[in-house]
Order: sequence, then structure tokens, then C-alpha cells
Amino acid sequence: MRCPYCNHITDDDSMFCASCGRKIEPRGNTYQHTTEMPKMSLYEDDFDMEEERKGKSSSSSVPVIIAIIIAVCLLITAGVAAWFLLNHRTDTSSDNSVSNELKTELNESTNKKIKEEKESKKKKEDADKAKKEDSEKEEETKEEAEAEEKTDNYILPDSSKRILADSEVSGLSKSELRLARNEIFARHGRMFDDQELQDYFNSKSWYRGTIRPEDFSESMLSETEKANIETIKNMSRVYYEM
Repeated sequence: MRCPYCNHITDDDSMFCASCGRKIEPRGNTYQHTTEMPKMSLYEDDFDMEEERKGKSSSSSVPVIIAIIIAVCLLITAGVAAWFLLNHRTDTSSDNSVSNELKTELNESTNKKIKEEKESKKKKEDADKAKKEDSEKEEETKEEAEAEEKTDNYILPDSSKRILADSEVSGLSKSELRLARNEIFARHGRMFDDQELQDYFNSKSWYRGTIRPEDFSESMLSETEKANIETIKNMSRVYYEM
């Protein structure tokens, strides 16, 4: 066996090392002479120290294992969180896209409806405006026709409506005064024995000769018309005196 102190080979039954002289206390097991060192310590103290080192090594590896487990858990948690966030963003993006499409369709529908209402309102306004213009034009045409009728067809257009002043008949000629006086009778449909007068009033659109001269009565005339006849007669006498 070998001396545990100096590693000198000594007889198995030796109590002391022949080299260093230290006492060798043999253990239960004996070893053959060999050039290799035994793998296990020959003393209990060395064995205990070896076991203690193994225990410390095992104890020191526990925190490392725990740290690895924690790191793995964190990585898994981070991966799950990233997956969730990615899907959530995708869902949110999809929801936003759908929401934007709905908003766009709603806006287009609203704008289309507003546009149609504006166009309908404008068409109605244009139609009302055109109708009003047509009515005004028709009224103007009617007034122009009446004015033309008064101017072209009557010598004194208002002789049946109001009493005329002397100045309104003073500018008429002798023949015009004769026509103006008989014009008042002609309005009531009186016919004339004088062919010249009859032809003249037959040419007027307003004249309707229905009463023969002998059947006509001055009671058919209004007081205004009678007064205007006297005014015309008085103005005619001026011509006769001239």
C-alpha cells in the first residue's frame, strides 16, 4: 500500500511508513501495490469532505436550474404576450378597416342624399322661377295687348270709365271728335246708318253691332259717358264756329 502522507509504497501490514515514519492506520480494505493512486480517500475525513463538496456542488447548481427555469418561463410568457399583441393588433386593424369602410359608405350615402336633395330643390326652384317668368311675361304681353288695343282701337280708351277733362279732347281733330263721340255708343253694340261710321267700327276687334239705331236708347249710357259726350260736343262746336 502507499503512505497517505508521502505516497511511499509500504508493506500492507506495516504500521509506520518506511520513508516518512508516520503511523499508518490501515482501513478495512487493503490495496495491492500499484503505480496508480486510489480513487477513493483512505480516511473518513477525506470521504466526508468529498461528500460535502458534492453536496455543495449540488446545492450550488439548484439556483442555476431555478434561474434557467425562470428564464424559460419568461421567454414563454414573452412569446405568448407577443403572439397576443400581434393578433390583437391584427384584429384591431381589421376592425378599424371594417369601421372605416362603413364610415366611408355612410358618408357616401349621406353625401349622395344631400346632393339629390340639393338637385331636387334646385330643379323645383328653377321650375318655379320659369313659371313665374312665364306668368310675368304673359301678364306683360296681356298688358301690352290691352295698351295696344286701347291705343290702336279706341280714340278715347277711358271715355266709358271716367269723366274726361277738356284738355284731353282739345287735341283731337274734327273727324276724331266725331269718331270719339260715336265710339261711346258703339261700345254698347249700337249700329249706325252712316256707312262710313259702320265700316269704321266693323274694323275694330272689340265692336259687336247688335242694336239697330232706332232701338238704341241713351238710357243705356252711364252718367260718365253722357258727360263725356257733352264735352266732345262742346269741343266740336269750336270747330264749327271756326
